[in-house]
Amino acid sequence: MLKKSIVVFLLCGCFPLLSGCTQKMSPSAATTYLQPAASENAGASVLNNHRYLKMNIVTKDENMLYGKPVVSFSKSNSNKNLKKFTVDKISDAWVWNLSNRRSLLFCFSSENGPVIASYSLEENQYTPLIRLKNGHAAEFKAINDHYLLWAESTSTDWTDTTLHIYDFQTQKDKIFYTDTVDPESGSIYSVNSNPCVIRDNTIYFDDIVGIDSDGNYKINLYAYKISDETISLVKEQAQKPFIYQSSVGWFEFDKNTGNPVMVLNKRQCPAKKYLIENGTSMFHFCQDAISVTDLLTMPDTGKLFHSNKSSSSIYSDKEKKTVDGMGFTLLTETSATPLLVLKGLSLGPTAVNQKAVIWSRIENGFPMFYNIKSQNFVMMDNLPKGTYSCVMNDNDLLFINTKTAYLLTLS
Repeated sequence: MLKKSIVVFLLCGCFPLLSGCTQKMSPSAATTYLQPAASENAGASVLNNHRYLKMNIVTKDENMLYGKPVVSFSKSNSNKNLKKFTVDKISDAWVWNLSNRRSLLFCFSSENGPVIASYSLEENQYTPLIRLKNGHAAEFKAINDHYLLWAESTSTDWTDTTLHIYDFQTQKDKIFYTDTVDPESGSIYSVNSNPCVIRDNTIYFDDIVGIDSDGNYKINLYAYKISDETISLVKEQAQKPFIYQSSVGWFEFDKNTGNPVMVLNKRQCPAKKYLIENGTSMFHFCQDAISVTDLLTMPDTGKLFHSNKSSSSIYSDKEKKTVDGMGFTLLTETSATPLLVLKGLSLGPTAVNQKAVIWSRIENGFPMFYNIKSQNFVMMDNLPKGTYSCVMNDNDLLFINTKTAYLLTLS
């Protein structure tokens, strides 16, 4: 019996488990997505009686409805902070992250098997780090200045999986966790697809270890101490670890209601209250800010929204036909700020740091990001139109289109 993760979806909207491919993720952010609870009300529309009703939303195109002002990057004073790079080596690769050293970490397929490599933008230097065996697949898990974590499978169907750690200083890698085997049936549960987090000398990760009497997966949270090479159980039935304000948290499910519960020891996290009030949500965590994605139900009409602030409703009672949508919010210690509403189930934010929330969802158009300081969206309209991969570190945003990368340093 192969394990299938039923509680996680990546914000990239799909899970490309191709040989040498993985999702994009910021080194400063962790991502988690909670499914709706079993309750009838769980996952119901949060648009009809929600904070998005208070937004002055103006239709910009068929699917994108902005709640915050949008400014043109070409008309701003930040053009001098934008640098252009040629990145021939990664034109057909999946980019994993942008480190604080402005090096891209990526994985690509070669004739001899997948290769995990880094690419220095400033030095225009390509460095292979790890060569996987032919036929193997890799999935990015986490990174900091000292270590890289990834999951590796002996095939692209992920039936035999291990977790690996690479030490940037020693340039050596090793396996620190393998598949769980059901002692009763002998079935293999492949390593969970949720992200890992690194805190000091410890790696936190979850894994499916079996199935309970109700047919639900048993998912436990573990801690791997790098210096001692030891694994310990943190909590049974806990999953999706994250870091917020230097503390490690995770998610559990209430046994009585089935609703997701956030656990963050010794700290109050604004997402805790948000989760209780709004239910199903998708979270990106960084040090002091959290990006949230909600699934919405909205009226399916020609002109969905208008900018009449005096109106008490965004649509009439006659408009009964609905369509799925997404709403995005920025959480801090003191505020919950609605940012954007999208019609349809599209891609959410790629990542968040202390200065910006970045999107890579726009196809045949321009990428954009939300500037937390100026409280507006910035449309990168001075870049060529196209489909972009977007990654970030603590201070930089990188927009990659085919063989060209554009690096923006945030002030």
